[in-house]
Amino acid sequence: MYCILFPFFQSLNTFLSYTPEEIEAVQVFSKRLVEDFGYKKEQIQTRPQFRVRRRPSDEDIKKGYPVDIAVFNNEKKNPDDLYIIVECKQKRRQDGQKQLKIYMNLSSAKIGVWFNGREHLYLLKYVDDDNNIQYLEKGIIKQIKENVNKAFELKTEKKLLIRKAKALIENILLNE
Repeated sequence: MYCILFPFFQSLNTFLSYTPEEIEAVQVFSKRLVEDFGYKKEQIQTRPQFRVRRRPSDEDIKKGYPVDIAVFNNEKKNPDDLYIIVECKQKRRQDGQKQLKIYMNLSSAKIGVWFNGREHLYLLKYVDDDNNIQYLEKGIIKQIKENVNKAFELKTEKKLLIRKAKALIENILLNE
């Protein structure tokens, strides 16, 4: 088997197996996460592969399921900070979705992506009112991220407007 230098993460000087999965999916999607979706390279782990526990009670994460691409909320890459799991192995969408849901159930990841080099699937994990894990299929990560950012901006804007209204009311009351 040939080895190549992973061109997208060249600064890591990581040599990888030259497999179709690595070239057509993992490298392509890793690059997309940074260039199209705005994640930092330091938030992304491809090699060595991050592992998801096989069971919630497992202590040794080294025996867990390997994840093709793990994206974290920060550069510390703690398991509790796992935000996105990207799986690139399965050629069929149905198989990839099943595997992705297993990994997401066993991790803190909120977003799951299945990508085979051509097709993709985006899942958003949430807990419903009955405390059951549910999955919502979404268009793309960028849209999810934009929606979260818009909601945060609206919340921040609302707080600012409330502060301004309070200050205005206080000003009116003080000047009467």
